Amino acid sequence: MPKLIVPAATPIDGDRNIDIDRLAAHCHALLADGADAIALFGTTGEATSYTSAERIATLEGLIAAGIPAEIIMPGTGCPAVPDTIALSRHAFEQGCRTVMTLPPYYYKAVSADGIRDSMAWLIDALSGLEPRIILYHIPPVAQVGFPVALVRRLADEFKGIVVGVKDSSGDWSNTEALLEACPDLDIFPGSETWLLPGLRKGGAGCITATGNLNARAIRAVIDETDPARADARHEEIVAYRKTVEARPAIPAIKAVLADRYGIASWGAVRPPLRQLPVSEIAPLLDDLSRLSAEPVAG
Repeated sequence: MPKLIVPAATPIDGDRNIDIDRLAAHCHALLADGADAIALFGTTGEATSYTSAERIATLEGLIAAGIPAEIIMPGTGCPAVPDTIALSRHAFEQGCRTVMTLPPYYYKAVSADGIRDSMAWLIDALSGLEPRIILYHIPPVAQVGFPVALVRRLADEFKGIVVGVKDSSGDWSNTEALLEACPDLDIFPGSETWLLPGLRKGGAGCITATGNLNARAIRAVIDETDPARADARHEEIVAYRKTVEARPAIPAIKAVLADRYGIASWGAVRPPLRQLPVSEIAPLLDDLSRLSAEPVAG
C-alpha cells in the first residue's frame, strides 16, 4: 500500500530549543490527517541545525508523547559516519523500524566507491539491530547523492537493509530511472508533484514537506481509485505545492503552521535560516486560501 510520509517541521521556543510538546501535537495531527509515518529531522525538520544530542532527546520525547516508534523514520545522515552510526543505532534501539540517511555530504565529487564504503561502515555497525535504510538523495542541497547505479549496487549488496530511496532530485527522469532499475525497492518521490506519475509506475507513495500543511489532500490522491478523479486531485495538490515553494519552503511552511495553530513561535527557524518576513505571510495565506487544502468533494 502506498504511503504518505511527512518530514515534520520542528517548532522551537524563544531560546531556540526544540519544543517537543508542540512537535508531538503536530505529529499527532499529521497522523490524524492521513500520514502513515513521520520522517523526523529531514530537511524540512532543519536536521543539520540540531546536534546529535538534541535529535536523540527529541526522538525519545516523541515516543514518550505517544508517537509510536515504529512509525517514526529518523533522518540520521551526517558528514561524519560515526555520528550517523550513533543516531541510527539509537533509533533502532528505541524501536524505530527504518531510518533515512544522507551520504556523508561535506566533501564533494567523492566516488561511488567512497559512498559505498560509508554505507558499508554504517551497516556493519548496525549488526544485530535488523536495520532498514532509506537512502536520501537530495543533490540540490547536499550536492552528494546516490546515483541510480549506486542504489542498485547497494540494494544488491545489502539486501533487506537498503530498502528504498527518497528521491528529492526534483528530476522526474531520475525518479523514473530508479523505478525501472529498482522495482524491488520502495521509491518515494520527494514531492507530491511526482506522486501520481510515481504511483502509476509502482512508486511507494511520497515523502513530502508540504504534507505538513496538506496531508488530507495528498492522502486523497493516494487513496483515489478513479483515474480521472485522481488526475483532478493531483492537479490541486501540485498547485498547492507550487504556491508554497514559490517562497523559501521551510520558513513558508512554518509561517502557515503558526497561523493554523495560532502560535506565533511556530514561525521561528534556527539560523542560518530566517523567518518568513511579515510582509510575505498574508500574501502566502491568501494564495493558499484560494486553493483547496482539503480533498475535493466525493
